[in-house]
Amino acid sequence: MVYLAVHAAIKIVSVVGLLRNNMWAYPFALISLGALTLYQIYDIFFGSGSIVFIILTVVDIAILALIWREFQKVKTEGFYKKPVS
Repeated sequence: MVYLAVHAAIKIVSVVGLLRNNMWAYPFALISLGALTLYQIYDIFFGSGSIVFIILTVVDIAILALIWREFQKVKTEGFYKKPVS
């Protein structure tokens, strides 16, 4: 239960940072979600191997791929557009 609360908190911080167009949010999201995903993979193979962790891991890998793709796009463009307030 604690793991899921930490997982949710990290995702909320990541989403808020990405929605506010903060560059720090990309590495934060990639590193933190990557670490959580590695733990999930470890748990799948050596722990409980529950279906919930398998589904959560698949979703997290898809999210990591999307974040990585967007981060590469932002870096390639050489600028980062701030939203109009």
